[in-house]
Amino acid sequence: MNAAALLAVLLVATMPRHTLVVRVEGTPARHATNACIFRIRAHMVGGGTQTTCLTRIDGVPGPNATMHSSGTMTFALQSGGLTEF
Repeated sequence: MNAAALLAVLLVATMPRHTLVVRVEGTPARHATNACIFRIRAHMVGGGTQTTCLTRIDGVPGPNATMHSSGTMTFALQSGGLTEF
């Protein structure tokens, strides 16, 4: 492994990690839009919504399949924002 690759591995390994735990309730509403292959909106416990917009999906669903997706996740919180602890 060259020095640049080793530095990249060390930087990623030492980056702080934060976990956001979100609890949703009820059945999410799913549909497609012009911008999203799948748009999934769910109500959050305690108020607010979480919306996922998948813009790319690679792979085919099936037994033991691995699929990769990309997109955005947006939170509309009753309290108005996320706070880092």
